[in-house]
Amino acid sequence: MLLLAGATVAVGLTERGPDRWWWVGGFAVSSVANFLGTINSIYGRVLRTARGLEFRTFVSRHREAAASVAERDLVGSAGRPTE
Repeated sequence: MLLLAGATVAVGLTERGPDRWWWVGGFAVSSVANFLGTINSIYGRVLRTARGLEFRTFVSRHREAAASVAERDLVGSAGRPTE
């Protein structure tokens, strides 16, 4: 994150002409996306409730029913029942 912020400042100070703002804007958008992704990862939680699994992140919530989770647990990644 600090690397992207430093690159944004460095490009903003060294680049000349109209291309300057494209670089600064690109680095700034990348920095914001990186920051939001980091916050989303930090605050992400998976809760096991009586109704199933509940996925909570900074920007969304999703619930999987217990029957669906149990069904997936019985089938391996190749689509065959696990032993």
